[in-house]
Amino acid sequence: MAKRFTDSEKWKDAWFMDLPIKYKLFWIYILDDCNNGGIWKVNFKVASFFIGEHLEYSEVMRIFKERVYVISNEYWFIEGFIKYQYKCNAKELNPKNKAHLSVIRLLDEFKIEKIKPLESPLLGTKDKDKDKDKDKDKEMEVYTKTEFLQDWNKLRTKHLKKPSFLNSITFDDDNLLNNLSKDNNRDDFTSAMVGLFKQKKLPNDSTSMQSNPSHFLKFFNSYLTAYHDTNDMLYGKKE
Repeated sequence: MAKRFTDSEKWKDAWFMDLPIKYKLFWIYILDDCNNGGIWKVNFKVASFFIGEHLEYSEVMRIFKERVYVISNEYWFIEGFIKYQYKCNAKELNPKNKAHLSVIRLLDEFKIEKIKPLESPLLGTKDKDKDKDKDKDKEMEVYTKTEFLQDWNKLRTKHLKKPSFLNSITFDDDNLLNNLSKDNNRDDFTSAMVGLFKQKKLPNDSTSMQSNPSHFLKFFNSYLTAYHDTNDMLYGKKE
């Protein structure tokens, strides 16, 4: 299940406030249903089913023409999605950031020239370089539960100044860990942990997020992005 940020201020935005109810729901629906690059697979039948209202295509295009880019009859790109979710423009996406790299790959796949990152590392790559990358991925060692527990206890104690003695994780968390380790190495995990532990102020001043591996694993990409961001954390400024 995809996890992403939502803007609670949209309810006070004049454009959103003036939308008929069914088009408010449609906008929220496509923001939830699009992939992590902001690309939505067009399906008005399914959208109408979930919203419970008939949607007029011509009216949708009139209302949302400034907010979506029509890639084809099958796919739309939501213009402001990347900037809001990743705190940077598409051209500023960093290929060294795992969360950003997956978005860059999507932009290349769909050939979205108007917003594709400049000098994309995935464009014009020689076949032998691609083969090297594939071999490197195959050689990536799986991040184990034992390593996760070691790093979690060590880094949480270091950054929060509170000893941590986590000695197990749930079955669901173990599955999440295994899935994430397919695309991320140990350095990525430790970077994301620092991204969580160095949050200045969590919602409602709660520290439970920083002692909850389930929360960390569900929002792993967000905290990895926070670690790489040199200016802002998710809930406050970096030290």
